[in-house]
Amino acid sequence: MTSERNLETSPVDESEYFCPKCKDEGGYIERKKAGETTLVRVENRFEEVKLKHDTDEWVECECVEMRRIQRIVNASSITDKFKNRGFKNFIIDGKPQVIAEMRQMAIDYYRAFDEIKNTEQNSIMFSGQPGCGKTHLLMAITNGLMREKVVPVAYFPYQDGMREIASNNFEKKDEIVNKMCHVDVLFIDDLFKPIGNEVKVHKWQGDIVAEVTNYRYLNAKPMLISTELSPLELLVSFDEAAASRMIEMASDYTKTIEKDISLNHRLRKVVGG
Repeated sequence: MTSERNLETSPVDESEYFCPKCKDEGGYIERKKAGETTLVRVENRFEEVKLKHDTDEWVECECVEMRRIQRIVNASSITDKFKNRGFKNFIIDGKPQVIAEMRQMAIDYYRAFDEIKNTEQNSIMFSGQPGCGKTHLLMAITNGLMREKVVPVAYFPYQDGMREIASNNFEKKDEIVNKMCHVDVLFIDDLFKPIGNEVKVHKWQGDIVAEVTNYRYLNAKPMLISTELSPLELLVSFDEAAASRMIEMASDYTKTIEKDISLNHRLRKVVGG
């Protein structure tokens, strides 16, 4: 069963070693007694056999997996603000049913991920009202994928990401786009965020999103997408072919929250939501 605990970083060991158990060796020698079982490689598989004599064996330490998870988290470009976003700390008490439905869809997607990740409909998209929890829930999926399923995820906040691509005469463009195309899972946050009520997508921005979307569509690589635009608005504001592929990829897991300022959690003290 999928864990829905708050997903937080593991506490840091401040002793001399990252892992006192193996002293950063990645494993340790363990004495096994005669009659105990061990795994022995036979051709292309491992078989369980009983030991005839006491034997010293090298055991891989669990810190190896922890280090791998930490490398994945560090490579995701996720800020500390979002690293504790989970399903359990997403509050639905007092919220409309549509918000609870969005949370449940996020949980359902996470639970189904291993089965659908290589299919054509392997993505999820939340759209509509700003401040209703779209980013939080997609970040809960992201944190779970990285920490529990050990799946690399790249986080691309649309506005900041495009500014980084355009900086220094686009010198990092190829590197960033290559990562967006090839990472196991890509999370694009606030795609085509409107300025005021106007959606402005420069040609070079649209070309990058189209290139990334088309690559991931053709190679069945999942995307997590949050946007204030409805699927229909995406088709109008963006390249229709690429937008339709994005929509198709998320067709089994799409939720649009109609615009309603009372659903903006960030304004709850002002509007009473």
